[in-house]
Amino acid sequence: MASSKTQRAVVVLEKGKTTLVSDKPIPPVIPRGVLVKIKAITLNPTDWKHVDLILKPGDSIGCDFAGDIVELGSEAKDKGFKVGDAVSGVIRGGFHHPDIGVFQEYLVTYPELLWHKPANISYVDAASLNVAGDTAVMSLFYALGVPKFWEPTQPSTPSPSSVLIWAGSTSVGLYAIAFAKLAGLKIVSTASPHNHALLKSLGADAVFDYKDPEVAQKIKDWAQPSGGLTIALDCISEHGSTKLVIDSFGGNSGKVVHILAVKPEEGWPSNVKLERFLLYDALVVDSKDFWTLNEWHKVISSLVEKGQVKNVIPTKITQGIEQIPEGLDLLRQGKVSAQKLAYTVY
Repeated sequence: MASSKTQRAVVVLEKGKTTLVSDKPIPPVIPRGVLVKIKAITLNPTDWKHVDLILKPGDSIGCDFAGDIVELGSEAKDKGFKVGDAVSGVIRGGFHHPDIGVFQEYLVTYPELLWHKPANISYVDAASLNVAGDTAVMSLFYALGVPKFWEPTQPSTPSPSSVLIWAGSTSVGLYAIAFAKLAGLKIVSTASPHNHALLKSLGADAVFDYKDPEVAQKIKDWAQPSGGLTIALDCISEHGSTKLVIDSFGGNSGKVVHILAVKPEEGWPSNVKLERFLLYDALVVDSKDFWTLNEWHKVISSLVEKGQVKNVIPTKITQGIEQIPEGLDLLRQGKVSAQKLAYTVY
């Protein structure tokens, strides 16, 4: 149980601006919920977009966190967690409740959106695995149907041998490459040249410059010996990226998962299916994706403990939530690439 009724928090001041307050109410624990004392926070581009476009003054912010459970709701005591457990998880800060976010000292969430943090991983690294890692897992292994690397059974039908991860140096892209490698896929990706070595170190077999006017043709040529591409994850989904992904298929039928809204244009091939995956859909309590994400949360702890799953993003750690507004500005200005900004809350 929290020792105070209020807490320090970074909240929305006005559209595009945040501020630190010291009197944000600590939300009461709901029957199905748990109260978590936050120890680490990581930032995502969606955080500043919520500040600029969605949330209201005074609203809480943030998605990725790790910390310790300090209180259980009356209906949450048989969900596999107890007071004192170190956990990590993801929420949509400020959207479902104005006082529930992660840029603060305490939050209330559902146990289904948590996973146990093993002792061999830090709070910061655990927090880093959520929005980006969850999006990569849900996109690859559920939306695209890649065989789950954590399950011993083999698929009864042939599965694709290669995947295109467009924008591989994004947080989602880095995890997607690492997870696709664990699934045994050949991986082709795109990034700025200075990030090519990082992507290859995570398992990418080939990386091309996304600014190259011949990038789609080069990807198609690379994939041709194995039959060409039939699945792809577009980790940026803007500035024409989805059309370039489709062009990389070279006429093959297939499926592209994108993470932002994409409107098909006239002339796009009808044999390539487009599907949007938005992690926020999985944060709607009792939705289909909510329970699908919970399946992953039930296995991730053991995979982390075994060393199969880990934080793959270079991380800059800063102490104190009061530094978060500066980090949001860096993301807003596009000054963060292939790096995660993290903040400790002690």
